[in-house]
Amino acid sequence: MTYIKKEKAFNLTATKLKHWHHYAKHINNPDCIFCTCDMYKIAEFLKEQGFEVLDVGHAWVKIKAEKNYKPFHGGTTDEINLLFNIISGKKAVQDQVKIKTEELRKNNEPMICPQCGKTLKVRNGPYGFFLGCTGYPKCRYTKNI
Repeated sequence: MTYIKKEKAFNLTATKLKHWHHYAKHINNPDCIFCTCDMYKIAEFLKEQGFEVLDVGHAWVKIKAEKNYKPFHGGTTDEINLLFNIISGKKAVQDQVKIKTEELRKNNEPMICPQCGKTLKVRNGPYGFFLGCTGYPKCRYTKNI
């Protein structure tokens, strides 16, 4: 990770971008700015998402990153964590989980595990969304939604 503590900034390099983006559900999509590594388009996208872009080069984007700095793994901040979630596709899944949870609450769907009494949580698996017990692995109750 390329965190510059003195500048409170993070360099997103093309190498780091490819490493993070391999978690996404597609490969080499020509319409995806992350797959094409067009750093100038990525910088514009990040500005639209509320990031403060400090500088751009052909193989990197430098962003301001100072909230809740933690020194482990080369340094991390809230901005870096959010950036990872956006690039890896995890933010989209998190947004969908929130929507599904709200839909279930509106429909008065019981959110209590019938086997152990703990809370059920919306999860995303290889076959789509489901309700899973927060008591996992002791309780393995699941319900398709």
